[in-house]
Amino acid sequence: MPSQSFFPTRRKQQAANTNRSTSSDPASGGEASRPVPRMHALVARHWAAVIVNYWENCLHEGLLDLSQPIDLVDLMPGASGVNTWMMHQALSQRLSGSALGRLRYRLLPVVTDRMHVREWRDVAEWQQAESDGWMVPLLWNRQALPCLLHQSGRREWRSQNPVTILVQQMLAARPKQVYAAHYGKLLQAPFERLLQGDEGEDNGPWKPADPACLPDRLAASLQAILSRFNSVPLAWPTEEVGALENLFSMATNGYLALIEAPGEESDRSIRLRTFPELVQSYRDTGMVPLNFRLLAEYFSRCGGICTEVESRSQRRCMQAVIGGPPGQAGDLPKRVFSIFDKDEWARHAPLLTAMKALAAHRDRMALDSALINLQCAASDPELFSTAFQSVLASIKNNQPLDRDDWTEAARAVWGWHLPVDGSLLHREIAAVSMRMGDWGFARQVLQRGLQSNPRQASDLGYLAWCELRTGRSDLASSLLEEALSIDRQDPIACEVKARLLERRALFDNAWRKPIAHPTLPLVLEPLDCMHAEALLVQYRDPQIAIMTGLQALSTVEQARKWIVEHDDEVGRHAYAVMHRDHGLVAYVCLSNSAHASYFCFWVGVDYQGQGLSGPAASLLCDYARQMGITQFYTSIYDDNVRSVRSLVRVGFKPMRIRALNPDQDRCFYYSCDPDVTEEQATRELIDYHVREKLPLRFPGMEPEKPPLADASSALVE
Repeated sequence: MPSQSFFPTRRKQQAANTNRSTSSDPASGGEASRPVPRMHALVARHWAAVIVNYWENCLHEGLLDLSQPIDLVDLMPGASGVNTWMMHQALSQRLSGSALGRLRYRLLPVVTDRMHVREWRDVAEWQQAESDGWMVPLLWNRQALPCLLHQSGRREWRSQNPVTILVQQMLAARPKQVYAAHYGKLLQAPFERLLQGDEGEDNGPWKPADPACLPDRLAASLQAILSRFNSVPLAWPTEEVGALENLFSMATNGYLALIEAPGEESDRSIRLRTFPELVQSYRDTGMVPLNFRLLAEYFSRCGGICTEVESRSQRRCMQAVIGGPPGQAGDLPKRVFSIFDKDEWARHAPLLTAMKALAAHRDRMALDSALINLQCAASDPELFSTAFQSVLASIKNNQPLDRDDWTEAARAVWGWHLPVDGSLLHREIAAVSMRMGDWGFARQVLQRGLQSNPRQASDLGYLAWCELRTGRSDLASSLLEEALSIDRQDPIACEVKARLLERRALFDNAWRKPIAHPTLPLVLEPLDCMHAEALLVQYRDPQIAIMTGLQALSTVEQARKWIVEHDDEVGRHAYAVMHRDHGLVAYVCLSNSAHASYFCFWVGVDYQGQGLSGPAASLLCDYARQMGITQFYTSIYDDNVRSVRSLVRVGFKPMRIRALNPDQDRCFYYSCDPDVTEEQATRELIDYHVREKLPLRFPGMEPEKPPLADASSALVE
C-alpha cells in the first residue's frame, strides 16, 4: 500500500506559519501553562463501573482486606481536584447499588507541592472530605517515595490492598523524544525540534535509534511495532511511563490502571496517523497522540494484562491494565474486562461532541430534548453550561416542562461540580432551580458560590430574589443593600429591588402585612400578582378548584386577573403560604363580615400531605383574633375526608345544619370561643350569608333572589 510521506516538502513552511500564530509554542519563547483537561461525567461513570467490578472480583478472590482502606491514586486530579471530585461522585453513585457495603475507599490525588494542599484545604468540600477520610493528598515529586499528607502530619504511603491508578491523560504529556518506525528502521528525534519545524538537511532532526542504548522493555516494544508497520510516529513519554512503573512496583498487592487519552489502538488508525498531525495535535490541545499498541506491548513486559477500546471518530483510546502478584492471574482480568464496555465508551466522545453541538444552538431547543440530552451525558456540568442559555430561553418562553425531572437534573449537575476556580456554574444552576421553584436548593447553591468567589452584586441579587420569593423580604432587603453597595447599576439587584418596593407598597399595619410563624419556616404573605405564576403551578391539580368551588385557572394571565378581582372585594384577605425552601406552598383566605369570617384554604399539589394546613390555618386564625374576629366558619364537601381531619386538628367542630338543595352535599364547621354554643354558631352562620348576600339557602330562611356572584368557600388539604 502507498505510505504517507514521512518528510512532506511543504511541512517546514506550514510549521513556520503555525509558529508565528501560536503564542504558546516553545519556539516563540516559552510555553504557556496548559490546564489539566476536566474529566467528563460519562467517563467518570464508566470508570467507576470498571473499578467497582475490579473490587468485587478482588473480594471474590480473597485479595481485599475490608478492614483496610482501598486506595485510588489520581495522577491528574485537575485544578483544585475537580477530577478527583468527579470520580468520588461517580464511585458513590456506583457503590450505592453494590454489595460492597463495608468497603472503605480513599482517593489520593497526587500533588507535587504542599502549597497545592493548602489551596485545597480552603475549599469547604475538601475540608469535609479529609475529615471523613475518603480523600488524602499524596505528595509525590518523583524524586522521593510518595507520602500521605494527613491533617495530623506526613506518613509514608503503603497500601494493604490492590491499588487503582487513575492515569487519565498524563501519558499524553510532552515527550522529550519521538520515535518512528520507518520502513524497517527505527528513528528518533527531539520533540522540541519537531515543534520548531526544523528539518535542516538529510531529514533534519531524525537520526537512527540504537536499540542497545534503550531500556530493554522499550527496545523490545519498539521492535514489535517496527515489524508490524511501515511508517508510523511513536511518541514515548519516558518520564511519565517511568513514574507509572514506579507505582506498579509499589502496588505490591496488585493494581488496576486506567488511561484515557488521544491516540490509536487499531492497525488501521495507527497507519493513518501522520507525523505532521502529531505535532499539530500538540499545538492545538497540548497533548501528543499516543500509540496504544506500543503502550500495551510495554505494559505486558511489565507484567500487566491490557485491554483497549478506541473511538475512531474522535481518535481517542481508553486502556485498562491489570497487574500484580500471582494471586491475580487466571480469570480475574477477564472478569474485570467483561464490564469494560467497549461499545459504550466508544460512544462517549462522539456523543458528547454531538450533544455540545446541539446544546450550543440558540434556537430554543425543546426542553424535553434538552433534558434527554443532559441525561444521556450523565448530567455533565460542561454540557449543562453549554445548553444553559437555550434552556433558560425555553423556560421563559413557557414551553411545557417536567418540573420534577428538571429539578433532579439541576441537582445532579451540581453533584458533579466542585465550586472552585472562579466557576459561575452556581449562577446557572440557581437560575434553573429558581424557575423550577426549588428555592431552598437555589439558595444553597448561591451561598456556596458566594463562598468560593469574590462577592458579586449579581449573586447577591439572585440570593435576594430567593429570599423575596420565599417570604423573607427583610433578609432580601439586607442582601440588596450589600449588592448595590458593590455595584449600584447591577441589573439583577436593581430589578429585585424594584420588585421588593412594589410589594412593600401594598403592605399596611393591619391585614396587608406578612405574618411569620414563630417556630416553623412559614410566612403568610398578602397575595399579589407577583405570586401568580407560583400559585398557578400549585393550583394545577383540577381537584383543587372542584373541591373549593373556586374558578379554574389555566394561564398566568388568568391567575393575575383572579388575584386582582378578589383583592378588590371588601373584607376579603387572601394570603400566599410561603415556605422558606419551597416558596408558595398553599393559599389561605378569610372573608370577614362584622366579627365573623369565612375560611378557605388549599395546599398546593406538590406539598399536600406534608402537615402544612394545620400550622398555616392556626397562624391565620390567631392573627384574625388579634384583629377582632371571634368566629370562623367554613364548608366542605362530604367526601373531602382529608380536609375534615385538617379542620379537626386546628379546632374546628362540625355543625348539624345543612344547606338546601342543590347545596345539600356540603357540611359546615365552626371555630368560636368556648362559650359559643352550636345553636348560636348556626344563627351566626345564617346571618353571615344574609349579610353578605351569598347564594346558599338554609332551612327557616326567607326565599330571596340569588345574587349574581357565588362567594362560597371550602378547604382542601
